[in-house]
Amino acid sequence: MPFDFTADLKEARYKALQAFVCSLCREHLAAGGAPELAEDLLRVLDTRWFGATSDPNCPAGIIANLGYDLFLTQGIKPTVWERLRSLLLDEGTKELLKLAGGIALVALLLWLNLKPGK
Repeated sequence: MPFDFTADLKEARYKALQAFVCSLCREHLAAGGAPELAEDLLRVLDTRWFGATSDPNCPAGIIANLGYDLFLTQGIKPTVWERLRSLLLDEGTKELLKLAGGIALVALLLWLNLKPGK
């Protein structure tokens, strides 16, 4: 089902702006008793009703004044928390490997009955 359903609300803008309802979703809408809903959705998802970014009285113009472009789909961007968590996981893994290597080296030296610094 390309770009018309998401369980993650962060992806909703990206997927809704694709203005596409897949055949599986159309089948589910028809089975649910609303076969005309897919065409109604396509009319709503058609971005022409947003107006022009240069017109301050239409949705696109109002959003443009807030610093966003309704016609530019930038994709999914990770939140600050997601970026921080990813960084910590990457750096944490490196540090854990360094620590494990150091412990293994010390254990090897102790097993060989050697002392560091000799």
